Amino acid sequence: EDPKSLFAHLYSLMVLQHSLNITLPSWTTTTPDLTFTSMSDICSHYHCLTCNKDKTSVTSINLANMLPPYELTGTIPPEIGLLSTLERIELNSNDQLHGSIPSEMGKLSNLQYLHLHYTSLS
Repeated sequence: EDPKSLFAHLYSLMVLQHSLNITLPSWTTTTPDLTFTSMSDICSHYHCLTCNKDKTSVTSINLANMLPPYELTGTIPPEIGLLSTLERIELNSNDQLHGSIPSEMGKLSNLQYLHLHYTSLS
């Protein structure tokens, strides 16, 4: 497994968590023994992510319709463009999301489905 890919996924997910204020326990819980040594670890840990069959890459993020106390706020970070294997992004029905859609999303060549309605994104 490519350590650069693992690092890019972890980095992107951490930035996404902070930019969107994701407070789901699987995204915020850290313990001293929590280490990610493979993409399979990431795929098993984070709720709302889907990985490919081999668990070697993240293919989907579904954070649609997040209700209190887990509602999303903030902006989509440009680092989302590092998740090059994404096929599906669902952030719809989170009306506290705002700002511009980052141009880096245009680099997601595998992206087939982008669901952003009922947000304040522009």
